[in-house]
Amino acid sequence: MSKPHKRDSWRPASTLDVRNKKTGYRYRFCNEEPENVERKEAEGWQFVNRVTGLPGELVDDEHKSDGAKRHRELVLMALPEDVGKERDKYFEGISHRQERGIYEQTKKDLGPARRTDDTDKFVIE
Repeated sequence: MSKPHKRDSWRPASTLDVRNKKTGYRYRFCNEEPENVERKEAEGWQFVNRVTGLPGELVDDEHKSDGAKRHRELVLMALPEDVGKERDKYFEGISHRQERGIYEQTKKDLGPARRTDDTDKFVIE
């Protein structure tokens, strides 16, 4: 009698799992509307070939997404990791500027504030 397969824990099935990920890429499913795909390509995202699983490997240059892995209205795209890190840095900068603006506005509205510790929490005095 064979032993039953031991699972780590139960989890719901995901139809959007990406198998055989290539090292050095970030993956995501994107809506295949032309405007969205055009914007993603301008940001550096590439279609993932449904046969080979390789990002940027096209079946047909004219109809770029025809050979891409799909799920309903979504198409799988990959972003090179170095571009992904630049993207992260860009959004961290935006977040920091917004946080700083909120802090400055709060200070202006309620008076000076001081940090309580290294957790970026402020106390209004």
